[in-house]
Amino acid sequence: MVVLRFGALQAGADCGRPLLSGEGMTWSWPWYFGMAAALIASHSLPTLPVARRVLVRGLGERTYLTLYSLLSLAVLTGFVGAYVGIGSGPQLYLPPPAAPWVAVLLMPVAVFLMLARVTTRAPWSAGRDAGKEPNAAAPGGLGEIHGIYRLTRVPGSLGLLLWVALHLLNTGDLRRVVLFLVLGAIALLAILKNEFLLRRAKGTRAAAYLATTSLFPGAALLSGRQERSLSDIAWWRPVAALLIYAVLLLAHPYILGVDPLLGL
Repeated sequence: MVVLRFGALQAGADCGRPLLSGEGMTWSWPWYFGMAAALIASHSLPTLPVARRVLVRGLGERTYLTLYSLLSLAVLTGFVGAYVGIGSGPQLYLPPPAAPWVAVLLMPVAVFLMLARVTTRAPWSAGRDAGKEPNAAAPGGLGEIHGIYRLTRVPGSLGLLLWVALHLLNTGDLRRVVLFLVLGAIALLAILKNEFLLRRAKGTRAAAYLATTSLFPGAALLSGRQERSLSDIAWWRPVAALLIYAVLLLAHPYILGVDPLLGL
């Protein structure tokens, strides 16, 4: 995944040729836009409940997962190739002066949300592990609400959306705006799909899960619908998030050619 500039345009934050450089490559803007649309489609259409059932019925679960993984990888490769092979394009807007500070201060939150998501078993993982759509009404379809899910039931998608918003705030050229809008669209579609699957599930457990958790971080805790304790998130997750963020800051200039701390 490509992470790009935090700094203002006149901050002099460019750090020479990055590892992810498209120098010597030529790609067209229509191809870039087409690959952007294909990336969104490859992450959403095959996983829609109806499409997934039809594909699994026709191909089998293992073949479906293999082909879906290969398709996603091929489209992602094409999109990254198109991204690094074109210029920045026209500048659509200028970042506000405070944008770098906002990004540097809030990016640890985005990293924490995504880290907590990948290190915490989702309450509906049992349904997915069985190769089925999440079904809150099925035995084991929803587990005990714990960890980051006390704070929000979509931590990974919210973390990605925050990451996207902070980068959109700090860039403005067409190439990067398209990149971050694509990632934001993927996150929003994931939220909509998960909400649809939960709300269509029958049974009291699904209704209870929706009633005691929230999309907006902290809403269920503040309203008393969820136990006001985050101790099961564990201390090491925020610490690890800060360490990962520090590594990203240090590596940013060498991999992507832009130092997020310059211009602050």
